[in-house]
Amino acid sequence: MLNTPTKKRDPEEKGLNEFPYTNGGLFANETQLPKFSENIAFKITQKFSLGFDWSPINPAIFGAMFESTLSSKDRREGGMHYTTTDNIDKALAPLFLNRFRQRLEDAIRIPDLNGKRDALFALQNDLASLKILDPACGSGNFLTYCFMELRRLENKILYELHTAGFSLNENPIKVSLSQFYGFEINDFAVDTAKTALWIAQNQMLHETQQILGENIAELPLCNIDTIHKVNALRINWENYVNPSELNYIVGNPPFVGAMQQSREQKKDMIDCLGEKWKNAGKMDYVCCWYKKSFDFIKLNHKIRCAFVSTNSICQGEQVANLWKPLMEGGLTIDFAYRTFRWESDSMGMAHVHCVIVGFSVAGVETVCTPSLPTRRIYNADGTIETAKNINAYLLDGPNVFVESRNNPIGDVPEMYFGSMPRDGGAFVIMPEQKYEFETMEPISKQWIRKYIGAEEFINNKQRYCLWLLDANPMEIAKSSLVTERVKQVKEFRLSSKAEATRRFAKTPTLFCQIAQPNSDYLLVPCVSSEKRKYIPIGFMHKDIIASNLVQIIPNATLYEFGILTSIIHNAWIRVVAGRLESRYRYSKDIVYNNFPWPECGGGCRDGVHTVSTCGQKILDIREKYLSQGASLADLYGENLDLLFTDLANAHRELDKEVLSLYGLKADASEAEMVGKLFEMIG
Repeated sequence: MLNTPTKKRDPEEKGLNEFPYTNGGLFANETQLPKFSENIAFKITQKFSLGFDWSPINPAIFGAMFESTLSSKDRREGGMHYTTTDNIDKALAPLFLNRFRQRLEDAIRIPDLNGKRDALFALQNDLASLKILDPACGSGNFLTYCFMELRRLENKILYELHTAGFSLNENPIKVSLSQFYGFEINDFAVDTAKTALWIAQNQMLHETQQILGENIAELPLCNIDTIHKVNALRINWENYVNPSELNYIVGNPPFVGAMQQSREQKKDMIDCLGEKWKNAGKMDYVCCWYKKSFDFIKLNHKIRCAFVSTNSICQGEQVANLWKPLMEGGLTIDFAYRTFRWESDSMGMAHVHCVIVGFSVAGVETVCTPSLPTRRIYNADGTIETAKNINAYLLDGPNVFVESRNNPIGDVPEMYFGSMPRDGGAFVIMPEQKYEFETMEPISKQWIRKYIGAEEFINNKQRYCLWLLDANPMEIAKSSLVTERVKQVKEFRLSSKAEATRRFAKTPTLFCQIAQPNSDYLLVPCVSSEKRKYIPIGFMHKDIIASNLVQIIPNATLYEFGILTSIIHNAWIRVVAGRLESRYRYSKDIVYNNFPWPECGGGCRDGVHTVSTCGQKILDIREKYLSQGASLADLYGENLDLLFTDLANAHRELDKEVLSLYGLKADASEAEMVGKLFEMIG
């Protein structure tokens, strides 16, 4: 505050200090005011003497403004993803808002006035009794939206009561900010959340005044003491929120992948999950909020939760890591939104691919959280599926967990990663560089090999590499171009922060990890578009070097090709594979090693022959188009069924034969296929 002469304490000042309203705590701390010119001071006093109109201010903009002040690095490291109100409603509507909205509609339709009055007052009391926690509230977008939606419902209740002529209290508003709790680690975000809530309170109050046609006393802003600046993963939530009073836990906790977590976040993971939690070091940061919330709701089974999360928690290895211990402890999924793009109100914010998971402890019914008549799964295309049980893959099915395996289930060839260079690009030779090498130093030709990763394979691109395995050092020395590349590899490895990479500087002529087989092999891209019905796979000659961006199966046959390129294996991929954004990320330990192959007994020998024949037909048709300049991306894009009908028909023939080996009909749905596979491994 400004320095003022010491004076005798005024008794009225003591009374003001004891008054329970302090402008919301905005000026609780001492603040050094800036110096104003007379002109600026006049404009400020004139503006506020006329009153400030908060009605055109959107509370949501405060969160977007807060996020926009942060660098992309800070947002990424903090896992911050501010969102639109439409997407917030995706989480809150099925959790509880739809139920209260329906109760309001039902109450309004009651013909008996006294019955209608009683139903409306009962609904208002239930709204006012709710307690809601966002344990990673950020700038308050979820809490603000919750508050405004409950107040909108309350205002509709007051409108119905008022127009029906029922008397109301002097201050008929019962829903208050004290019903909303939040934890947030960023102090500026805490202040932003409080400001957004105050603006929302003011706007809803004016809406009530317009409905009733009268002014309702506006007290100064109450200090919001339910929003706490804390690290939610290192506190006991019971010290801040009474579990017996809480109804819902909501929010979009930080999304930070295992590889991007800071040292402090790694410590948070250990503190929250415990050192005995399986594969905790491979889990997303958001998993901690699921664990903390589930521990909390076990103290009061009426609490229900809904979180927005990165879709990785319901795919790949994280499914078993996160959900298996929680579901074995009694967690049940009540509703879910499958993968969709999480849009942001903030400019320049990256799109994130997310899921929404609503969960609780099963079997409890209360006034505010009645038992669910059915479980629902919401799809990105707007369709809704009803489910008896929603498993961790967000499917209607039993709680099956596909865990990492070192070896395949069936008697089939093993799959490996391709060779990893860790070279800083020094081993890579582009087509124009290949000509330079071979023209200027013909001796280098013997070491230049075709080099293939997922990008080259799918998009028919050419790339080469220096493959110096078993090369004579004296011959390498005769090529200055090759020697210079080897020198670059050594320098790159020596400069690495990773000790393991630095050790490989001792062998700079070789890839760090060599997996190239001595036989032809089947190639499976590690990453492929989710828009493809079939992930393209294919055979490669042993002289083509496979990079670590593909998986390889040495000595694979047409039978393995046929099964892996079939619709049932692709359906399996769509469910259990991890994702890079929304693209499929194929993993040998999760996808391939857990895939249940058809049992080769009885007449299966004929099936093997038929599958192999169908597989060869697909390869022949592909080759026809590839020789004309097409790529696999062209063949397996949106035009597969439109333009490449012979290839599409060949796939359908293969699918029919493979499905018959599993005892499934040709028109089986993908849900039936995956259900059959889960049954086989269950």
